[in-house]
This record gives sequence, C-alpha cells and structure tokens, in this order.
Amino acid sequence: MVSLVIGMLVLSGVTYVFFSSRTTYGYNESLSRLQENGRVALDALSYDIRMAGFLGCGSRSPVTMNVIANDPPVDAVKPIIPVTGYSYGDAAVSFVDAGALKGVANSDVLVIHRSSPKAINLVGQLSTNNANIQIACNPDKFKDNDVLLVTDCRSGDLFRATTVSEGKDASTCDGDEEGAKDKDGKVIETNKVTIAHAASANSDVDGPTSKLSKTYGKDAQIMRFEQVAFFLRDSGRKTASGAPIVSLYRRVNGVDEEIVDGVVGLRAFFELENGGGVYARVGDLGADDWPNVVSVQLHLLLASQEQSLKESQSYWFPSAGELPSDELTPSADKLMRQTFVQTIALRNRLP
Repeated sequence: MVSLVIGMLVLSGVTYVFFSSRTTYGYNESLSRLQENGRVALDALSYDIRMAGFLGCGSRSPVTMNVIANDPPVDAVKPIIPVTGYSYGDAAVSFVDAGALKGVANSDVLVIHRSSPKAINLVGQLSTNNANIQIACNPDKFKDNDVLLVTDCRSGDLFRATTVSEGKDASTCDGDEEGAKDKDGKVIETNKVTIAHAASANSDVDGPTSKLSKTYGKDAQIMRFEQVAFFLRDSGRKTASGAPIVSLYRRVNGVDEEIVDGVVGLRAFFELENGGGVYARVGDLGADDWPNVVSVQLHLLLASQEQSLKESQSYWFPSAGELPSDELTPSADKLMRQTFVQTIALRNRLP
C-alpha cells in the first residue's frame, strides 16, 4: 500500500509537470509566432512606405508629371500623391474584397505610389516626343501594357507601354550601350530595348495620343510605376478549431500576395509637414492634405490562431476612427494578442 501511494504521488507529479510544460510550450510558441509575424509585417510595410513618392529623383522638389496612360493607377489631373489611406468599407477600397474573401471591418487600408528603384537611362536623344524610347537593358523586365515613368527630374511622363522589344542580353546592364563590336570597332549587334507608347493605350485631354510632354535625352531615366496597397482580408483558410484566418495582403499593380497571417487589426495615423508631431486619423485628412504627409504611424494587432491563455486577455489597440489612447479592449476568448507600433518617415518627403 505504501508503494502504491508513493507511486501515485510520483505519477501525479509527473502528470502535473507534463501538462504544465505543455501549457508553457504552447504559450511560448504562440508568443514567438506573434512576434515573428509582427516583424515580417512591419518590414514589408516599412519598405514601401519609406519609398512612397519616389520618382527616380533625389530631391523633394516636385516633378511636373504628365499622365497619358489609359487606366492609370493615379488621377490624371492631380499631382502624384505618395501615400493615402482609407477605412475598409469605403467605395474607394472595394478591391479588398475578392469573391468570398472579404476585408476586415474597421481596419485601415494604405495605398502607396512610387516608381521602381531600378531606373534605366535612355541610350539616345529622342527625335520627337512621339518616338519610341530606347534603353540599353531591361533588368526590371518591362513588358507590354506596363505603366512606366520617364523623367529627367524636371518633368516626367506616365505612359502605358504598348510593345517592349527583348533586345540582346536585355536582362543585364554591362555598360555596353551600343552592342558588341568586331576587331575594327564596328557594331555587329545591338543590345537596345525599344519601348513603344502608341495611341492605342495612351490618351490626353484631346483624345488618343502617342506624344509625351517633351523630348528626353540621355539624362532621363525610365522605370516601372507601381501602386502598392496594404490591407487585411480573410485568407479563406481555417484554424484547427474552424475559425477564419485573417492575413495582411500586399497588392502591386493589381496583383495580390499574402504577406503574413494572424494580423487582425491595421490602423494608420499620418503626420503632416509642419504638423508639430501631431498624427491625424484617416478620416480627418482631405484631398489637399495627402501630398503633405511626411510620416506614417502604424498600429498592427496580431492574434494567435488557437487559444493559448488560461484566461481572457484585455489588449490595447486604437478603435476605428480614434487616436491612440491607454484604454484597454476586453476580449471574450482566450486568444493571445499583441500590438505592434512603428513610426515610418517618407524618405522622399524629408528635408
């Protein structure tokens, strides 16, 4: 009997340690995943927000932009706005929904305009403003129907490419603008890539056109123009308990990609130039304010996919349409939640 009692005590102790260790392991695993997913989400958002408004020039001076591309990713009659925001549910962000995959109520949406950092210089003087554009190589893999930006940092044109020739060794830039030469120095083949901007895909106020606003020389650069949107959406997947998994998505020129799951809240606040460090809500900014945004304060709320807490947890996250406060939000479940906050400056808006 004594041995039996001792054995039961030992077994009870082992069982307690086992379940306690399993609970601790689940807690640490959930916390580690939240922190890792938070870092991934902030890294993705930070890169594009810092690049907002980049048009190939290292200056804050505004570049006069002429938009002739049909169906451009920006308003053809307004300056290119580096970053703008919406609250999900606005008509302007209906693209968040994709069939059965719906956005997250009361979350914010960020839309960023910028050019690709892979700028390529033109290889020759354009003879006229409707002539095809030629570059020595095509490392960014421009293709037909891409919206491209050509600029000399004084003015620029946003147009839609109708055809892009492949050229020889077009994916690399080896510094040879004219092509291979024989022993006598004669050019025997060309590496030039030709980009056409025909009237079939470009228009101005007078109708279809293939004309840019000016002729550009060798000091001009061409690059892909990108509209990047970040938003939350139901991924269509379920947790082990059957709950929907919400993810952060990134859309580049109409193509969606899932960045990371577990992000259930996205809130953005914006600081204006000469705003004294005060951040405004999405709904407080008008059309004339967006060009003056110099930094974005992001708040991300992440949640574990399964219950990993013994008790329900109250968490801190700004409510929809409200500035950050110290008020905690109660929850009825036992999911682990963590809020991540980061302030990101728009590099192209800094002095």
